[in-house]
Amino acid sequence: MAAPDFGAADLQLLQDLAFVAAGGAFVADTDAIAAGLAQLRPASAGPLIAQALARLNAGRADEAVACLQRELPGADGHEQALQQSFLGLALQIAGRQAESRRVLQAVAGHPAAGVARAMLGQAS
Repeated sequence: MAAPDFGAADLQLLQDLAFVAAGGAFVADTDAIAAGLAQLRPASAGPLIAQALARLNAGRADEAVACLQRELPGADGHEQALQQSFLGLALQIAGRQAESRRVLQAVAGHPAAGVARAMLGQAS
């Protein structure tokens, strides 16, 4: 049986579902959806970010940091900036302010790093 062909709208729907699950701190559900997304879009930061947000919402900040420290092979600068911005957020929530600031400052100049700039108090 051939693998289903997913279009952009299908992928967006799956990503939206992952973030809805993450918002509810449904870690296992988020992980299941994110695993599928990662197979379909291996260079996307979205699955890692969803997994990390689920853990942050579940009060598991150290696990969120670990999620966001994973390698993202083939990711372009945009995806890496997103990943690093959310890593800075997770580090801050985990109480690792110095590390958070270093990560955020390193990525703040990238156009996709609005989260990093906001956390540093810089204008977008």
